[in-house]
Amino acid sequence: MDTANANAGGASANLIASSAQAESNVKILEAIHSLRADVTTRNDEILAAISEIKTDLSSYSGRLTQAEDRIGETEDNVTVLHNTVNGMEKVITALTEKVDDLENRDRRDKVRVMQVARAKGKVIYGTRHIMFFPDFSAEVTKRRMKYGEVKQQLRTRGIQFGLIFPARMYTLHNGKRRVFNTPEEVESFLRDAKDTDNV
Repeated sequence: MDTANANAGGASANLIASSAQAESNVKILEAIHSLRADVTTRNDEILAAISEIKTDLSSYSGRLTQAEDRIGETEDNVTVLHNTVNGMEKVITALTEKVDDLENRDRRDKVRVMQVARAKGKVIYGTRHIMFFPDFSAEVTKRRMKYGEVKQQLRTRGIQFGLIFPARMYTLHNGKRRVFNTPEEVESFLRDAKDTDNV
C-alpha cells in the first residue's frame, strides 16, 4: 500500500509538474505571439513612415528641379539683359559723342563768325550793335571749368594763359609758349616752376 501511495504521489507530482510546464509553454507562446504582433505593428508603422518620407522626398525633388529650372532661366535672362545693357551703353556713348561733336562743330562755326566780327571791329545791324560770345556744349564747358583753380594760380603769379578748343590750356611767359591737355599738367608745371623759380 505504501508503494501504491508512493506511486500515486509520484504520478500526481509528475502530473502537476507537467501541467506547470504546459502552462509555462502556453505563456511563452502567448508572449511570442504578442511580441510578433508588436513587431508587425511597428514594422507597418516604419514602412508607412518610410513611404511618407519617400513621398516627401519625391515632392521636394520635384520642387528642387523646378527651382533649378527657374534659376537657370533667370540666369539666362540676366545674361541677356546684361548684354543688352552693355550694347545700349555703347550706343548711348556713341550717340552722345556724335551729338557733342555736332554741337561743337556748330559752335566752331559761331567762333569763326566771332573772329570775323572781331577783325571788323564793331558789328552793327541796322542801328543795333551786335555782340558775340563763345558757346560750348555741356561736356566741353565741364572740361574747361576744371581749369578754374589753375587759372587763379596763373593770375596770382602773373602768367598769361588762355584756353584752346575744346579744353586745353596754353601759357605765355618769358617768351615761352606751353600747351597743356589737363589741369593736372598745369599744376605739375607750376610746382616745378615754383621749385626752380624759372617759369
